[in-house]
Amino acid sequence: MGQSDVQLGDSTSFLEIGLLDSTGVIELVSFLEEEFGIQVEDDEISPENLDSLDCITRYVESKL
Repeated sequence: MGQSDVQLGDSTSFLEIGLLDSTGVIELVSFLEEEFGIQVEDDEISPENLDSLDCITRYVESKL
């Protein structure tokens, strides 16, 4: 992710600030699966689930 002047809040959209590209999404999904022992289905890879820290928190909690 490197250094940036962007302030990342819990509801900051990763897409809007250009934080994630397609490779980043794959890396994020792999991390979530490994870290939380969940299976992210293809149809669950969406901005609704992965576009901010708030979205990820809700998504992971729903999978646990």
